[in-house]
Amino acid sequence: MPNAKDNPDIGKAKFLLLGPTGSGKTSQILTLPGKTFCYLFDPSSL
Repeated sequence: MPNAKDNPDIGKAKFLLLGPTGSGKTSQILTLPGKTFCYLFDPSSL
């Protein structure tokens, strides 16, 4: 049975980071190599 480790081209990685304010989510995104798109949503901002 094949799995992800056997696939040489799995495309771009997608991440969902959840956590409280100040937990380092943005810092983690900024450490990724290459161009990165980050959509930030704060439900308590309105």
